[in-house]
Amino acid sequence: MYSYLIRANRRYYQQHRWQIALLLFGIMLGVAVVVAIDLVNDSAQANFKLANERLQGTATHHIIGDTPLPETLYVDLKKQFEVIAAPLINSYAKDSKGLGLLFQVIGIDPLMERHFHSEVGTFLDGKDFRVDDFMGSRNNIVLDRSSAQQLQLKVEDHLTVKTNQGLFQLRVLSLMSNASDPRLQQLIIADIGLAQQLAGLTGKLSHIALQITDEQQLLAISRWLPSGIRIETPSSQQQAAKQLTAAFQLNLSMLSLLALAVGLFLVYNTVAFSLLQRMPMLAQFRTLGLSVGHIRNYLLLEYATFSVLGTLLGCLLGVMLAYGLINLVTQTLSDLYIITPISQLWITPLSIAKGLLVGIIGCLIACWLPYHRAANAPPIRHQQRLEQEAAVRRHNPVRGYISLFLILLAATLSTWSESGLLGGYLAIACLLLSMALITPNLIVAACQMLGRLLNHPVGQRHYPILLMAIRDTDRNLSRTGIASMALMVAIACAVGMSVMIDSFRNSVVGWLEQRLNADLYLTRAYETPDYPRELPIALLDALRHSPELTAFSTFRYGKTEASKRPLINGGGRNPARRITVIGAQLPIEGEAAYQFLTGDPAVIWRQWRSPGAVIISESLANHLGVARHNRIHLRAGQQSMSFKVVGIYYDYGSDSGRALLTNQPFEHLWPSIPVSQVGLYLRDPAQQATLIARLQKHWGHSLSLHFTTAREILALSLTIFERTFTITDVLRLLAMIVAFSGVLSAFMGIQLERDRELRVLNALGFNRRELIVLLLLQALLLGALTGLLAVPVGTALAWLLTEVINLRAFGWSIPLQLSGNIGVHALLLALTASLMASIYPAWKLSRPGKNHKNLATAE
Repeated sequence: MYSYLIRANRRYYQQHRWQIALLLFGIMLGVAVVVAIDLVNDSAQANFKLANERLQGTATHHIIGDTPLPETLYVDLKKQFEVIAAPLINSYAKDSKGLGLLFQVIGIDPLMERHFHSEVGTFLDGKDFRVDDFMGSRNNIVLDRSSAQQLQLKVEDHLTVKTNQGLFQLRVLSLMSNASDPRLQQLIIADIGLAQQLAGLTGKLSHIALQITDEQQLLAISRWLPSGIRIETPSSQQQAAKQLTAAFQLNLSMLSLLALAVGLFLVYNTVAFSLLQRMPMLAQFRTLGLSVGHIRNYLLLEYATFSVLGTLLGCLLGVMLAYGLINLVTQTLSDLYIITPISQLWITPLSIAKGLLVGIIGCLIACWLPYHRAANAPPIRHQQRLEQEAAVRRHNPVRGYISLFLILLAATLSTWSESGLLGGYLAIACLLLSMALITPNLIVAACQMLGRLLNHPVGQRHYPILLMAIRDTDRNLSRTGIASMALMVAIACAVGMSVMIDSFRNSVVGWLEQRLNADLYLTRAYETPDYPRELPIALLDALRHSPELTAFSTFRYGKTEASKRPLINGGGRNPARRITVIGAQLPIEGEAAYQFLTGDPAVIWRQWRSPGAVIISESLANHLGVARHNRIHLRAGQQSMSFKVVGIYYDYGSDSGRALLTNQPFEHLWPSIPVSQVGLYLRDPAQQATLIARLQKHWGHSLSLHFTTAREILALSLTIFERTFTITDVLRLLAMIVAFSGVLSAFMGIQLERDRELRVLNALGFNRRELIVLLLLQALLLGALTGLLAVPVGTALAWLLTEVINLRAFGWSIPLQLSGNIGVHALLLALTASLMASIYPAWKLSRPGKNHKNLATAE
């Protein structure tokens, strides 16, 4: 009995292979995006963890500071305590051959490092390795084997690298043996003295690794450390990294689920159409005595097979897509959060298992409703096309009620701040699903209204094909309903994300143009992302007496922790947030660079210069839940210092948060952090070249000064901005491809069902060209109505993305900026998708064949 069912349906699918292709395509693409983003997110975290393991090894704790540690601290530590410790230098270097390799440079004491890294011992103990040549060497290094292969280097060859200190020629003393270990990729190991020269840290250390199991000894060392120096565990550093990147990675995950949802629309559409086409065949099976259970079991087996096959293909495509995205995501994370030279893709069984689970369950859910209706409907219904259409329309009121409930739920979640970021994404899901459910109803209502406008003698005489296209769209709701849903969701997402990105870009540009109000910005040149480089006091004194300047501002940048409560033992139940703290000397000209959420700027600046006051960024205020005149606590070494928030300013430079202090309290709390940036205000812009030439002549050679204009900083910032949203554009394009496929499926179905209708129209005098025009007009009508509906939905989505998601995820408030052409763009996008999707069915219709042989005479 089941074999007969299989043979009969096999013949059906042999005649309609495109349905299998679309079904597998929808499953495959949706699952591929989910798997790819999951793999990329997990790999990014794993790569950062591996980069840290290069430094951590078996260390239980690290001694770190706000600035590099004096190397005398290590000597004093060994004298004061009997503890296993090792000094370390961590910096970066770039290859000079233009391959774009960023090396992590680790400086070690080889005698102590054996306690922390077993892999280091493998080359230190090698028969061809001489420790004497490594220790105290001016240029001998150990290079990872994979980088040596890329650079075509071998032992005894020389490698030229660029650092913030200039060009260095290094000699490859040895190669690390395990080329497949990602922890040993793009890695240079040098003696600590050479590493200090490469990093410009003569007499200093990046941190000190410890192995401590005695809690009393750990407490004693913590109390002994000077101010501004603290002990951290590797786990706390990992947690800080996850906190920084959590919102970015969650956004990627939600976008991938959106692509999956659109893919499931296509699956539902294809399955529903396939079952509607097979209704007469299923009715015959019921008439011949097959029970509902037999048909149900067969259909379950059929779509389970398709789900498994499509999901497996999707996992394979997802891995390939992840290979293309990993470098992009790693670069974005390095631009915004954490620097890591490792961009390895990790394919874990858990990620594949999650993709399989999500794909199979999602597909079976998408198939369930049409499968359930087909298996349980009486035989007489299977054979009546009118009854099939009526069954779809009977559910219109139910869809309306569900849509209303979802809109109310979306409004509740979007205004209830306690629902958090997940609540914001649920609000978006509810909005899109509610509008998708009523899209067919709105299209039918629009068609009926247009039909009434044209249903008069003039309209019937001059626009008969248009009137037929309108009525066809109305009466083929069971075919075009799901396609219009998928297209509306995809167009709305494209509109919403475009408006959000444009609003964000305009906000960032406006913020940068206001913030970068100095004529020139002075720093020391840098090639790699190392510690801020000090601008000496003598240079600042020279600037103070420069006749070309009216004023200048100075900035110091450090990292600390902030909380609403005193920071004792990690802040208790109120965990601390890692932020950037800035010490600034601002002239009157520099005050205009900051725009405050509330309050009189003159009053805020006067209060800021009083003791115990701080100005914080909007993102920090939102993350901590503080308002103006509240107090926050900043960690300074082992102390917790309380400050009054006198102002909150707009800031898009750091979603972790920033706190702005005057120079006096900053120098008191973090005396070792130097001035690293200066903003210069010129009397006459024409004197810019004179000032640069004079400063370069006296200081350029020794300090490698770097002058940047506001325009150059703005261009670089926008480059990073565009790179950040590249992956968003990729995911948006994938959603559009799936929606396009859904429309194609609908029009293919309509075209294939019109065999009898074509004969009738032919008998009435229609030729092939008029039938093609009819199909194209129907496509354009569906696209136009869907595009018009997507505009308000996309606008509402943009509001949720800017006012809810960005605010809860990053702490930024982004004014929604609507351009006058978003409706035109949405309409053009929908019309293009619909028209392109109808070209192939129209071409099939124009081909003479067995389905159209009776049309030959109509030409």
